Amino acid sequence: MLSSIFTYNRAIASRLSPLLARTSLRPNDVTLLSLAAGLVCAWCMSLGTRAAMLSGALFLHLSFILDNCDGQIARIKNMQSRFGMWLDYVCDLLVDMALWVGLALGAVRGGVTPAIYGIAALACAGSAMNFGRVVYFRAHRPAPARPGSVRQVIDTMSDDGDPSALVWLMAVIGYPGYLLLFGCAYIYFIWFFGISGKRP
Repeated sequence: MLSSIFTYNRAIASRLSPLLARTSLRPNDVTLLSLAAGLVCAWCMSLGTRAAMLSGALFLHLSFILDNCDGQIARIKNMQSRFGMWLDYVCDLLVDMALWVGLALGAVRGGVTPAIYGIAALACAGSAMNFGRVVYFRAHRPAPARPGSVRQVIDTMSDDGDPSALVWLMAVIGYPGYLLLFGCAYIYFIWFFGISGKRP
């Protein structure tokens, strides 16, 4: 199924979660580890070099995987909670915003005009809007799109998709400003199409 292309980190997490569930880690601990990996990613991106961006891509990929693990571990250990759900939402938002700021810092360090901070601010606003969309629609549970449809692919990208491949590609290119621009476009793309076809 085409939508599975955008959920490969969830497939990785489904194999890792049972192993982590055997440890003393609680779901919220895994959420915080995901946040920590995301913040390390942002710091790496702020250095602006290709090597640092590749390191950042690795930590962001780890953050995505752990972000998928926390809910699975909560179900395995029967430790679901409203606090854990909101902690997950907020940590996802913080990782997004830290990434945008880190990329802007890295771009300026590489000689790009400080005006790129405006793009970072726009991306942060997009992340906040997407945060609100995810919270709203997960609370209202709109009817799912027809399996195999373009709408289902877009829904998967907007709700569960992990743009790891894009991050790796941009890291190889090695210009943080490019990744910031593509990331900003991506966050608005999933926000717009995420709200355009869903009505509770």
